[in-house]
Amino acid sequence: MKTTTYVGALAAAFALIFVSGCSNMNTASTAAQADGLTVVPDAKFKEFYRKSDTDFSKFSQIGMEPCEVSFRKHWLRDQNSNRTELSNRVTEEDVNRIKSRLGSSCDEKFRDSLELSTAYKLVDHDNSGESVLVLRPKIIDLDVSAPDVRGAGFNRSFTTSSGQMTLSLDMVDGSSGEVLARIVERRRDHENVNMQPTSSVTNQADSNRILSRWAKMLREGLDAARL
Repeated sequence: MKTTTYVGALAAAFALIFVSGCSNMNTASTAAQADGLTVVPDAKFKEFYRKSDTDFSKFSQIGMEPCEVSFRKHWLRDQNSNRTELSNRVTEEDVNRIKSRLGSSCDEKFRDSLELSTAYKLVDHDNSGESVLVLRPKIIDLDVSAPDVRGAGFNRSFTTSSGQMTLSLDMVDGSSGEVLARIVERRRDHENVNMQPTSSVTNQADSNRILSRWAKMLREGLDAARL
C-alpha cells in the first residue's frame, strides 16, 4: 500500500463547498453524534460533521494546534511478525521518528495553505478568543507498508503502495472550547500494477502529496464559508 499514507456567512455555504460523496456511517459517525454533531451530506471530504445552526461568520482568525499522529492498532506487531533478523525489526524509536516527521509535515502543509487565505488571519500563538476558530488535526490509523528501519544496513523494500492514513480534524470555538465541526477522511495511495522500490523518501513524498491536497480542500472550504 502506498501512503495516502489526504465555516461562512451561512453554514450552507460551508456545506456546499465540500462537494463529493456521501458520508460513511461508522465509529466516527457515532463519536460525532456523541459530540452533538450531525453529518453534512454531499461533502467534499468523505465525512464532514457540524453543529446545526452554528454561525461560523463570527470567526476571523484561525489557530492551529500541533498535529498528532498515531498508527493503526497492532501495526508494530504486524510489521515485526515476519522480520526474523533483530537488526531489521521496527523499534519504538522508528515509530516515534515516523510520527514526528509526519506530524511536522502535517503542520507545515496546513500552515502553508492557510497562510494563503484572504478570509482568515492565521494566529501563531494565542488560540483563545471569540474570533478564533481552532483547528485540531490528527493523523490516525497510519499504516506504512515498508518503513525504513535504522541500523538494518542495506535493506531494499518493494511494495505496490506506501500505505494509508486517516485525517481527523476538529474545528473548535477558541473561546468556549466547543467542537463545532469535524472532518474525517481516509486516504490510500494509488496501487501500482508492479512492485516499486519503497523508502523513507518515497513514503514522505506520498504523504506530503495527500497532506497538501487535504490542506487545500480545507482552505478553500473555509474561505468560501467566511466570504
